[in-house]
Amino acid sequence: MDNPALMQPETRTDAEYEAAVDSLLADMRHMQEVGDPDAERRDGALLQQELAAMRQELRELTQTIQQIQAEMRHDRDMAARDRENLILRLENSQLRSERQLPPGKLQDELPPD
Repeated sequence: MDNPALMQPETRTDAEYEAAVDSLLADMRHMQEVGDPDAERRDGALLQQELAAMRQELRELTQTIQQIQAEMRHDRDMAARDRENLILRLENSQLRSERQLPPGKLQDELPPD
């Protein structure tokens, strides 16, 4: 009965562990140098997708900014019209009140102090 839990672990020397680690490191360096030939293509496609998404976002932001600018122009025009209307109302009110005042007395007709 060969139960793996009961089996003795394989004993290695420090030199064997170091050799195994060095081998793994060498394999990793080789993989980094050679790389995955499809990785560049995948990375390029991913970058293209990200670029397309960023361009779309930029278009949306530009459109939003243009809408805000149009609203600001409209608000500024409306505020100018409101101020002009207020001035005209004040002038009309002033003209109406001047018509309702009794005629003023001349300086000669004023009683002495």
